[in-house]
Amino acid sequence: MMQVGLGYWDLVQECVMQNRVVGMEGTGDVNPCGNGIQLCSKAALAPGVMWSADEIAELCYIHYSTRLPKQGKPDPNREWTLLAAVVKVESATQREVHASPGIPQVNKEVVAMGTGTKCIGQNKMRKTGDILNDSHAEIVAKRSFQRYLLHQMWLAASYQQCSIFIPGTENGKWKLKPNIIFIFFSSHTPCGDASIIPMSEPENQPSKPVIGEDTDGPSAKRSRNNDHLDSEDKRKLEEMASNPIIKRMKTVNDCFPVITEDLAAQQVSGKQASLEDNTDPKSFEYSAEMQRADKDAGLGRAKYPVYLSAIVVGKCPYSQEAMRRAIIERCQQISFLPDGFHTQDVKLLQSNLQFEHSRQAIQEVQTNSKTKLVPCGAAISWSAVPEQPLDVTSNGFRQGTTKKGIGSRQSRSKICKVELFHTFQKLVTSISQENLPDTLRMKTLETYYDYKEAALNYQEAWEVLRSQALQGWVKNAKEYLHFT
Repeated sequence: MMQVGLGYWDLVQECVMQNRVVGMEGTGDVNPCGNGIQLCSKAALAPGVMWSADEIAELCYIHYSTRLPKQGKPDPNREWTLLAAVVKVESATQREVHASPGIPQVNKEVVAMGTGTKCIGQNKMRKTGDILNDSHAEIVAKRSFQRYLLHQMWLAASYQQCSIFIPGTENGKWKLKPNIIFIFFSSHTPCGDASIIPMSEPENQPSKPVIGEDTDGPSAKRSRNNDHLDSEDKRKLEEMASNPIIKRMKTVNDCFPVITEDLAAQQVSGKQASLEDNTDPKSFEYSAEMQRADKDAGLGRAKYPVYLSAIVVGKCPYSQEAMRRAIIERCQQISFLPDGFHTQDVKLLQSNLQFEHSRQAIQEVQTNSKTKLVPCGAAISWSAVPEQPLDVTSNGFRQGTTKKGIGSRQSRSKICKVELFHTFQKLVTSISQENLPDTLRMKTLETYYDYKEAALNYQEAWEVLRSQALQGWVKNAKEYLHFT
């Protein structure tokens, strides 16, 4: 478990002392509860408006430039990458405003960030949970956010007032403070359905139509990587591949699979401080159905769901209709959800600010270059936590890992399944039995799978979502979840 010694708190204090807030006029104060870049605004926006899409994008771009290392970033002469982040927006309470009229009314802070464009193949999956199956920016950011939530749960369980959580009405459960919301940012529309635009719409970025019979395309990749799926899941994939509507669509980022289903699922199931990566090995080779929310079951029993209030996309080819279809409309008619879950009316906005290392930005700079642009092979994870907030990975392991080093603890990313699982277990053991929810007190839980299944309400919500809205979601084989 996370034993709190002087070394830990010395590290916390060091992070706090080094963390200067970037204010609206270039000045700021120390942020005592996090170590992300903040924007503190008093009257930068119209009354009642807490933030703008450009403000969120700029905050994320500043964080990327100043807090992430050069290691793991693309070579701008030949590489591009994607960026995603979660931003916490915290408004001052009425009591705080009355007590200190001069304090900022709204604080915005990046609490999780991810970059990346890759996904491992099915043959590289491991039953030990120590590899990142999916290193696309959206998933890296989401898993980094889960790590942040676990730390915030530890702060709450330790009775630290700076936690984002406060006690809920049920014993052993915590809820988000009412003056805090979270915004998901992506430098590009999420891969898949949200990036699929009818061919009749104007094309403003080089792209390729999805051709189901292309032997080198997604269809061929699907057929080569379906061995571990059951017959029902294979049937669903074949239906998707043969769908004439899909064949008439184009994807603006050369990516057939659908990360957007993960974002859509979270508008119903919420984000739980999580246990599961969930990503299916081939997820970026055929469908985002694998980006499901069941990765979030970990603390589903220990806190209420945390929902995203908005999704902001950077400057890129964009269709509001496609975004609404992919993220909101498919879940609008969900019914019979268990207590504590609901469909979230998430805002969808686009910024006018472009990510400096996006493919489009690199193409504009390299207009006359004959060098072929390729996606960056590395991924960066950053979380607003005091211990090792950052890691850089490649091929699912910490960058620099040799074949001989695979399987060692040093090779693991801090956001892989087994590492998040162990962090969760440490959190549980730090809490007295009487303060744990019933599902963690009444059973003997050993494996990752045991803990996931014990989150009964969450599992029920997920089954409702899968049966009513995401029928094509491909489930991962259980054999990849039975580790300790």
